[in-house]
Amino acid sequence: MHRSRLFFIACGAAALSVTHASAQSYLFDFGNDQSFRGASVTSPDGNGNHWNSVWSGDFYSGVVDTTGAASTINFGFSSVVGNDSFNGPAGDTTVNGPADSVYNAAALGALGVDEAVYDYYVNSTFQIQQLDPAKTYDLTFYGSHKFNNDDVTRYTVYSDASLSTPVASGDLLVGSGSNHNQDTTLTLSGLSPQTNDILYVGFEGASGGNGYLNAMQLTANTPPPPTTRPKVYMHYMPWVDTPETLGPGNWGLHCRRPARDPLELLPEDRPVPIEQRDRHRVPPAADEGRRHRRCADRLVRR
Repeated sequence: MHRSRLFFIACGAAALSVTHASAQSYLFDFGNDQSFRGASVTSPDGNGNHWNSVWSGDFYSGVVDTTGAASTINFGFSSVVGNDSFNGPAGDTTVNGPADSVYNAAALGALGVDEAVYDYYVNSTFQIQQLDPAKTYDLTFYGSHKFNNDDVTRYTVYSDASLSTPVASGDLLVGSGSNHNQDTTLTLSGLSPQTNDILYVGFEGASGGNGYLNAMQLTANTPPPPTTRPKVYMHYMPWVDTPETLGPGNWGLHCRRPARDPLELLPEDRPVPIEQRDRHRVPPAADEGRRHRRCADRLVRR
């Protein structure tokens, strides 16, 4: 069997670069001026962000991102149990309005806006359509309600419209007794678009009761470009020196180097001077194969 060994030296390398992924966000207010005891967010809000205030009586084509730019993304409800604002962050909304909402704006970040936290939907499902299959998405949920029959709401993303196969889910404490959630959100991260490039989302009480969703943020994560790879140049030697050409016990630089870092030569690895190598080298002859074979055998043994 013929064995061969390739000798190579890395002659140059480009620096590796890392680029962080960029993100584009969309804000959804569940409930608007058309929904029962609801209120729409005025865009831009006090933080300069634009919103999509939605209700179940409409389908939303080309939702806007936080800059106000229209997108190709669509949003629509699939099923709804109910919607309201009563006993949400503003308490009794037969009297109180969005400005009476009690919440921690700093903790909620972009979702911390009066009209966005004020109203909510109950035990509903919806679709976010025409997503980019090359991207992943994060969904951040804020649910808040007091005097519940189920204090924990479970948010789930499914594989298709049958809602039979969950791909991600998480639980959020939306309130307990007379207290409502003022400062906590739940994020499902790294979600890939499912069947037909859609995210199929549903929420309900974790124990089978009512679940709540007041506001949501969709974040699109664009993967970074590939890192710059170093270029490697190969120097292939069609011959190797052996003791037959360099003298007894001298296997030459190339026969020893594969066992060591080629950039860190030991004293015994110093190259044979060209004039000495030329003086001892014999022209290619009938024993050329034997010289290669002996060197290769030695490399295998090392």
